[in-house]
Amino acid sequence: QSDFKYGRYPVRYTISIEIFLSDPFYSSNETDPEVKVAKRMKTMFNDLVESDFVIEANDGEKFKTNKLFLSGISDVLKNMLFGNNNMIEEQSGILKLKVFGPETVKVFIECVSNLRVDDFHGAEMEVALLADKYNIDDLFRLARGRLVATLDVENVLEVFEFAKKMQE
Repeated sequence: QSDFKYGRYPVRYTISIEIFLSDPFYSSNETDPEVKVAKRMKTMFNDLVESDFVIEANDGEKFKTNKLFLSGISDVLKNMLFGNNNMIEEQSGILKLKVFGPETVKVFIECVSNLRVDDFHGAEMEVALLADKYNIDDLFRLARGRLVATLDVENVLEVFEFAKKMQE
């Protein structure tokens, strides 16, 4: 817990850190079954011949991916892509992320396709929001963990506002 002033306003904040020791994203043990599965999934995704779906960033840049893989990692995306509910994404083959830029979309796709990412390129909050929106719990926990790891005095208010949004 700490106190400081933001302009003329006093601010008190408390930082708590959660560590998920059993999370395969944090394991470097090559014999761990969860790590092996994650690596096999990465290989499978990277070997896919057909990219039959596009995620479009707010600037119009398009990123190819696979509907079957996306539906396997998110019940929200599964319903969107295969729910037979005439959603525009199912019909057009494009998910338009109007609020997120190309760097965020690129990191998001790397995260869901590789099941591990070493650098969020500063997009931890945005990736966490996407993961929360599409109900991808593992990615949300990973992004949140990386966000906590980068927490400092300069970004604590921004992170605090993000945390408030996540509670709404």
